[in-house]
This record gives sequence, structure tokens and C-alpha cells, in this order.
Amino acid sequence: YLTMAGTLLERIAESVKDTHASTSFPTPQGSKIATLPYGIVATRSLKNDCEYIHVLRPPAAGAFLTDKDRILRLPPAKDGARFSNAVMLRTGRQAILKQDEKGVTIQVPWQDAWHPLDTVIKLTR
Repeated sequence: YLTMAGTLLERIAESVKDTHASTSFPTPQGSKIATLPYGIVATRSLKNDCEYIHVLRPPAAGAFLTDKDRILRLPPAKDGARFSNAVMLRTGRQAILKQDEKGVTIQVPWQDAWHPLDTVIKLTR
């Protein structure tokens, strides 16, 4: 089982290793996956140049997702961070990023929506 876990972790390792809890999208203490606000947990790099959004409860599920089903909406960053780029960590595919005073919107590529365990989106500051 450890070998299988290592294989699953390999492609998203940078989002887990050498990271801190996010200050942009903090997880409330005592949260459970079923009650996560926005269905995500976020981490940030030690250099503070990227945030990693771990989508544990996707906004939609099913075999035939529409463009609308591939959109993740997040609140404004609590620390005021501005993001310039969004990339799917497992595949390197570009995601569509929009950020304004209402929050952050990420539209993931159809090929990447949604990994059954953990979809990871890398946001660059």
C-alpha cells in the first residue's frame, strides 16, 4: 500500500512536501472533508510564490461534465494575494484563471476534471 501511495503522491509531491498551510485560503480548524468550505484544502510553497489548491470535493461529478461543471469558485484571498497563472499539477495543462474583488475563478481543462482522489491546481503569484 505504501508503494501505491507513493505513486499517487509522486506527481503532486511539490504541493505536499516543503509547504506550509495557506494564508490565502486557510482551512478552518476541525474541518472534515465533507464540510470543507469550497471543497478545498490549500497549501503554499516555502518561497511563498505559489498556492496549491487541493480539490477534495469537486463542484460537480459525473461522466459528462459541462463547461460550468469544471469551474471552481473561491472567495477572495484572505491575505490579498494576486495570482497570475493556474496550472493543473498532475498534467501541466493550463487552467483558465480569473480573479477580481469577488474572488478567484478557475476553469479546469476537461481532461483534468476531476481526479477521484485529489485534483491539484498550482496558482502562481
